[in-house]
Amino acid sequence: MAKRLSNHLLLIILLGTALLGKPQAQEAFQDVIEMAVEVGFDSFFRPSEWTPVRVALKNNGESLTGRLVIRPQTSGTVVGNAFSTAIDLPRGSEKSALINIQARSFPDTLRVELIDDEGAVRSAQEAALIDLQPQDQLYAIVTGPNTPPLSLASLHIGGYKAEQALWDISDIPAAGIALESLDMMMLINIDGEGISRSQQQAIHHWLLAGGHLILTGGPAAQRSAAALTGESLPLQPQSSQSVSGLSALARFSGEGQSRLDQRTVISTGPAHPEAQVLVEQDGIPLLLRRKVGAGIVDFLAADPTLEPLAGWAQLDRLWLTLLAARAPRPVWTEGFSRPQWGAEAVANLPGVDLLPPIQTLCLFLALYVVLIGPLNYLLLQRIRRSGWGWFTIPLVIAAFTGIAWTVGFNLRGSEIIVSRASVVQTFTDSDEAQLNQFIGLLSPRRASYSLAVPPGSFLAVAGATTPSSLFTSSTIQTATEIAQNSTFSASDFTIDGGIFANFIRRGLVPRPNISGSFTLDFDIAESGRMVGSFQGVISNDSAITLRDAVILGKEMVHRLDGDFAPGDILTFDGSTLQTQLTDSPAQPNRLEYHPAALSFGSSPFSGSAHTVSIKNIQGERFLRSRLFLEVQSTAGRQAAREQSFLASFLLDQFDSTARGSGLYLVGWHDDWARDLTISGADWTAVDTTLYIIELDVKLQLPRQSATLTTEYFTWLTTDRQGISGNGTEDFNLYEGQQVEFIFHPLPGLAMDAVERLHIEVDRGGGYAQALDVKVFNHRSSTYDTFTYRDGDELEFDDPAPYLGAGQRVQLRLSYEEGLGTARVRKIRIEQTGRYHHD
Repeated sequence: MAKRLSNHLLLIILLGTALLGKPQAQEAFQDVIEMAVEVGFDSFFRPSEWTPVRVALKNNGESLTGRLVIRPQTSGTVVGNAFSTAIDLPRGSEKSALINIQARSFPDTLRVELIDDEGAVRSAQEAALIDLQPQDQLYAIVTGPNTPPLSLASLHIGGYKAEQALWDISDIPAAGIALESLDMMMLINIDGEGISRSQQQAIHHWLLAGGHLILTGGPAAQRSAAALTGESLPLQPQSSQSVSGLSALARFSGEGQSRLDQRTVISTGPAHPEAQVLVEQDGIPLLLRRKVGAGIVDFLAADPTLEPLAGWAQLDRLWLTLLAARAPRPVWTEGFSRPQWGAEAVANLPGVDLLPPIQTLCLFLALYVVLIGPLNYLLLQRIRRSGWGWFTIPLVIAAFTGIAWTVGFNLRGSEIIVSRASVVQTFTDSDEAQLNQFIGLLSPRRASYSLAVPPGSFLAVAGATTPSSLFTSSTIQTATEIAQNSTFSASDFTIDGGIFANFIRRGLVPRPNISGSFTLDFDIAESGRMVGSFQGVISNDSAITLRDAVILGKEMVHRLDGDFAPGDILTFDGSTLQTQLTDSPAQPNRLEYHPAALSFGSSPFSGSAHTVSIKNIQGERFLRSRLFLEVQSTAGRQAAREQSFLASFLLDQFDSTARGSGLYLVGWHDDWARDLTISGADWTAVDTTLYIIELDVKLQLPRQSATLTTEYFTWLTTDRQGISGNGTEDFNLYEGQQVEFIFHPLPGLAMDAVERLHIEVDRGGGYAQALDVKVFNHRSSTYDTFTYRDGDELEFDDPAPYLGAGQRVQLRLSYEEGLGTARVRKIRIEQTGRYHHD
């Protein structure tokens, strides 16, 4: 008895020791792998856009191989599907890895797991993330060692938030798409030679897609400039020079009262021939700008972390001036903002009949009815076995069911249909073009497949960050893992028969050899207004035939006669490509975002001004709602497919196409390379590709006095107290509210001498409420107030005090007290003056 009791006691002790030791063992096991995670841009991210997640690892144990994973099962709904990258950790190694994800707004944490090749979770770490609204600004400041960071928190547009990430060069991702959330990046005193070739390429590709980079100079400028390729630099720093001050920068920023008269060192060197000198002092360039694809690079010759800029309280005004002076961004550069219409497009397969002919179905049904009815009855009557009907009828039903299944199975075949809708945008100064592609995989039966895209492209599950609809890929979202190794791929995802699995691909492809060169001349109308006309030539030296091609400009649409085939050369004079005289609003700065953008114009057959670009491209092929829904012909279904696809990425915010003074050749092509790797079945493709070719445009400015009207300006709001995002048209101010605008001439169109300034604030008849119109005086750095009840126009015959750098005008409207609301129907700006000619 005593022996049995001692055995039981020993067993209890052993079990207790094991239980107490288990947490310690697990804790020790977790300590074998040390993991640190940083999400996005110092935790900030934009929902649905690609966001980098950096993972630092140290292996204190045995060597292992596996993958880093972020998945819905452990991170919740912050991700719609899993993202992973392979990792190899030798014993004692320290490595870093990058996972690019598309995140949602909720929850506010995610979990990164290290899973080995046996499927065991070897380490895990949670990290917080903070979502941004579409209209919020996001900046990245990349500094070198011992460089004090700048604060750009006050650099917010329209009263929305501005956030920033403070980086060193190791934080720069190796892919440009991972930078797409940024509104601006600043490089200050960095070791450019420490940037890898892939990081350098990422910055360049981000610029091509519309990025804004500010590179600062000073004593360390040559080292910083090594971060950029030669084709991106506005100025190549080669030496430095001491100057007595930087007062020209203060005047450029609209702060003429600031005295930046402390001696400092600036960078000097040869400017690129295509660079624009924004500010110079004593013949020395202080600030230069250069266009790179759809983006720009600004070079500041001084170091903003040294005096006199470091102690300048209005330094943010300099950055704001650079942001306000950007050209508008055409509406097709925003990516797939409404993927539900992209899914609708790829589900429309013109010329592909997924059902057997109606005659075959009718014959099969008639044979079935005859056999199961009259023929069966007559046969049983003949052999005098009518009672056998209880046996023969089920037999006929079973036989026909088997025949129908066998025939249907064979008719469906084993090939999958890959439906692709692509948009390719080219730039005049790049051999690479930007590709956005919607991919739909239609399976004939339930099966598993794998998909990989070429190197340099990103792959995402369509709809993984938006609500699912009938045609979106809800069936494959949570079950699909996007692996990011040498290529992006999705492996072993299952598709049900007759259901589309949709993906989105983004990347760069070689630019097709289609180009054009034009001069934009201006005639002067009787009213003095400038009327633009383009003359030049387009040529097709590629193997691509563009059909239904159209040339688009500001307030201009010209359709080509017939196809634009390989070898074609077309010449245009000014009478063919001429802009129209219209009362159009100013064009929104690219940082402006309409809060209702996802609801306005979401229908591809909407009659509103938000679908102007779709109608411009489609022309007579544009379908209204009834025709869109009922079209049956192959040509009609093709038009509907194209229209749905256009709706997935075109939205004319603020009723503006935002084409600036640019010119574009837009046309369709019905082919795309078989550059996807698909395993699990053979595949056939249905392709629709839209090419948007940027044409080179040189300005030929008028020699006589002219009037630059509102449509040749951009606008930007710096303050918007309680006002919804209706731009410069049709908005109301309640008591105590105000809105502040900066109007800036389009790049290259700022006059050298402005002799008269005209400002119109059309109240639409609502003059009972006194609205204060305040115009910024750049000499005094204050607002001058003009209050009126019975008028809506201001005339300045001596406009110089109210014109900032680049002839910009800053306007503030405030409704300080009164009953009801003060309505503003529209705002118009006109400048009359001359251009200087060499």
